[in-house]
Amino acid sequence: MNSFQEDIITDNMDVVKWSIYYNIGVNEQIQGLGYEDLYQVGCLALCEAAETYDKSTKFRTYAKTVVRNRLIDHCRAIKRRQDKIYYLESQIPDADEKCYAKVMSSTDESIDSQIYMTQVEDMLQKTKSKYSGVTLKGIEAIEFKLKGYSGIEIAVLYGVKPNLLGAWISRAKQKLRQDDDFMAVFSEQC
Repeated sequence: MNSFQEDIITDNMDVVKWSIYYNIGVNEQIQGLGYEDLYQVGCLALCEAAETYDKSTKFRTYAKTVVRNRLIDHCRAIKRRQDKIYYLESQIPDADEKCYAKVMSSTDESIDSQIYMTQVEDMLQKTKSKYSGVTLKGIEAIEFKLKGYSGIEIAVLYGVKPNLLGAWISRAKQKLRQDDDFMAVFSEQC
């Protein structure tokens, strides 16, 4: 980057703040849509605008367009990722799945269901001592899911990507299916 480009970037840093304020909805609850994340994307776009500026218009006008478009593209990419995650989380298990799969996705609020969920949570707590590593993290994530957290919220708690969290949960479910003591809880209730 040459000195001219550095100067126009420095003189127009407010374009990033302006673009975020007027064009984008900041949402600190969604990873990638927090103010700091958006500001970073906007600053990179401003640098890109300085590098591609051909002096046919005012730089400020050109930079506003480039920054706005880059921020909108970023938000759309986040939305597509969110949609994929929600779709994967909403998949209904096959009819031949074991009863525990139904429990893992259950949102029934009846007294019987609450008692049963408490038994499942207790069994998960007891089972955790048998496992370590990825399986243990997956069991903990399942516990969070039973408490009503979404996969994205749990991923944020662990500071990992949702797809990695999904792999942990998948590994934990695989191990729990093979655990006779754990599966006995479900065979009594199903």
